[in-house]
Amino acid sequence: MEKKTEKELLLALQKLDEDLLDPSLHEDAVDAELKAIGLDPATVAKRGAAFVFSLQEQKRLSWKETEVEECYEINWEETPMVELSNEEWFEAGE
Repeated sequence: MEKKTEKELLLALQKLDEDLLDPSLHEDAVDAELKAIGLDPATVAKRGAAFVFSLQEQKRLSWKETEVEECYEINWEETPMVELSNEEWFEAGE
């Protein structure tokens, strides 16, 4: 089976019936429908898994952007600095 471009894959997947998204539908029925529109089921599964992984990674790493933005919002000139001895630092951490 020839490899499809991202655009061709998207157009082919848009033709699928919404019923194929039902998790109770047997995998063979989904595979048959994918093959009928010229798609390799293994390739679709692999690319789908990669897409889901990339979304999960984006979500997992999204906290960094928020934290960096909040860090820049701190006005360090107006933030009081407290001098502590080493002993006071250790006590504060307990």
